[in-house]
Amino acid sequence: MPACHQCALSSSRTSRPFGNSSPRRYGLEAVQRAVESRADLILLDIGLPNLNGIEAARQIRELVPESKIIFLTQESSVDVVREARNLGTWGYVVKTNAAHDLLPAMEAVISGKQFFGNT
Repeated sequence: MPACHQCALSSSRTSRPFGNSSPRRYGLEAVQRAVESRADLILLDIGLPNLNGIEAARQIRELVPESKIIFLTQESSVDVVREARNLGTWGYVVKTNAAHDLLPAMEAVISGKQFFGNT
């Protein structure tokens, strides 16, 4: 697997994402941290408070287009997956399949390939 310069993670289930963040700011914090870190790979949940993951990804894609986003979420609706794909994200992993799909998704995306697992 190619080296990943820096990766970031934002999840609504993380008790303290990025240090001392307030839970109501997760989506906004994800955008801020993406801009600050300019991470190669970002794992992002759709169910984020304040600014949902779709909107956060939209802003990240605009502000840090070189970052590759993989959604790691419990949301498996066809419409949401389609919206994520149309947004230009690189991958989508449903949390119930994460044990099987997350590492292959990260490897694929770091190698420049999209990964939309069993969604």
